[in-house]
Amino acid sequence: MQITVQYESQARRAAGVNSESVDVPDSCSVSDCIGKVAQNHGEPLSSILVNSTGDVQTTLLVFLNDSQIVRSDKTTLSDGDTVTLMTPISGG
Repeated sequence: MQITVQYESQARRAAGVNSESVDVPDSCSVSDCIGKVAQNHGEPLSSILVNSTGDVQTTLLVFLNDSQIVRSDKTTLSDGDTVTLMTPISGG
């Protein structure tokens, strides 16, 4: 099935694209999807998305369609879903 991964802030710069279609298996969870994206892209996006053990970074903000979810969410994705990945933005 296909989902859309949308990148915001630092993730967008690291990915080099605003969004992309990603093929995932039918039983793919949000966290599995993030791991797959990190593996497909490599550095520097990988270090923004996952830590050295492959777990989703604690600082990553994750949205499924229009709702923010916990980064370790095991919700199974559906065809056509959009996962948005964003790093916190700070300013001063």
